[in-house]
Amino acid sequence: METVVAVPLPPQNQAEMDELGMQSVERAAMTSSHFNQMTYEQLAQFHAQQEAMANRMEDESSRQFAMVKAMEKNPLEQDEARAILLHLQEKLFRQQNELK
Repeated sequence: METVVAVPLPPQNQAEMDELGMQSVERAAMTSSHFNQMTYEQLAQFHAQQEAMANRMEDESSRQFAMVKAMEKNPLEQDEARAILLHLQEKLFRQQNELK
């Protein structure tokens, strides 16, 4: 059984060698350009994901801060409401006594 292998012949002249060299450089440049484009797109996607995550964390932090402030403020509001209710009760009690 015979095996046939195709082997390209060496370039005949300097022009062919230059053309093959140029094709090789062009292929390498296209591959490099494609790789760089893919890398740029991946970095851009990663950056967008990181930015979105940072925004979510900032929003959550702001929400938690607002909740803490509301919880701190709530007892003060309750005390104010109690004082107002006590004042109204005293006023109503006086009015009832005046009506008697």
